[in-house]
Formats: sequence, C-alpha cells, structure tokens
Amino acid sequence: MFPILLSYLAAALVAYAGSRARALTRDGGIAACLVGGTVLGFGGPGPALLLVLFFASSSLLSFLKSDDARKQKAAQTFEKGGRRDAAQVFANGGIAAVLALFYGTGLGSFFPAGAASILAAFTGALAAATADTWATEIGVLSSRLPRLVTTGKPVPPGTSGGITALGTAASAGGAILIGLAAAALDGDQEAVDEARTQRR
Repeated sequence: MFPILLSYLAAALVAYAGSRARALTRDGGIAACLVGGTVLGFGGPGPALLLVLFFASSSLLSFLKSDDARKQKAAQTFEKGGRRDAAQVFANGGIAAVLALFYGTGLGSFFPAGAASILAAFTGALAAATADTWATEIGVLSSRLPRLVTTGKPVPPGTSGGITALGTAASAGGAILIGLAAAALDGDQEAVDEARTQRR
C-alpha cells in the first residue's frame, strides 16, 4: 500500500490541476481527490496510473473539437460541457475505487481467485468507463446520425442508446488502451518481483 496521506495529497494536486484546466467542476475535483487517493493509497501506483490514463485521455477528448456544432449540440442534450462533476467522477471511477479498497485491505482474499481477481475487475471497470467516455466524445463527431441500439432507427446525436460506427470503434480503442496498459504494468511488476527473488 502507498502511504495514505501522501496518496490523497497527490490526488488533490491532480484534481486541482484538472479543475484549473477546466476538466473538473469544484465538486468534481473533490470527488476526483477521493477516488484518486483511494486508488493510489490502497491499490498502489499501477492502478493509479491506469486511472490517470483514463482521466487524461477522456479529458483531452472532451476538448477535442469542442467548438464543433455537433459536439456543442450534444453537450446541450447532456446538459453538460467538458467539465466533469462529482456524479460523473463517481460513476466512472467509483467502482474502481471500491475495488482498490478491497485490494489494499486484504478483502480480495475472500474472492475465488484472490487479489488477482480484484485487479482484473479493477482493470475491467476502468476499461468500461474509458470505452463509454471515448464512444461519447468521439462518436458525437460522426458525420452520420446514430442509430438506436434497440430498434436501429436514426436518433439525434447525444441520445442515450444511440450508436455510430465511429463511436463503436472509439469504444473498442479506449478499452484496448486500458487493457494494454494494464498488461504492461503487470509485466513490469512481475519483472520487479523476479529480480527481488533472485537477489535473495
């Protein structure tokens, strides 16, 4: 586990930077501090890096072509701009934070595959959040109207359940990015553990 106090301090600095960059509202910054501090303090640097990757990439995409009429219209539909509030932060990172808490407090040992299953679930939760956010931020720029996933009928951009080929591709890209990053971090950790074992 990472030192808890330092974890929340580091998360507060990141949240402050996000607020200054207009990526977070004030309550969103507080929520980001809580989520980020919990993930770093109880999950460790690896999971925290995945969380930062999700937040940074999603925030950049929020500002991608933010002056585009299609994106502005969709933002009005969502009743939000590019800044994320507390509800959005908890919706995207809340599950990951709870899983990190389970991992760091040893509650993962009660799961069938132990701590490994907690880290896998953590990666899955962030991959899902990234896929959803990327699909929204990029899919709304599609030149074709989205189609409702249940009926296939065209709907206005920003409509819940509406999908486009561009958004679907972006969704897959976001999930793959988190998966590849998690695999790389896991490989680095295994190399560190092996080096430590050889020194003994």
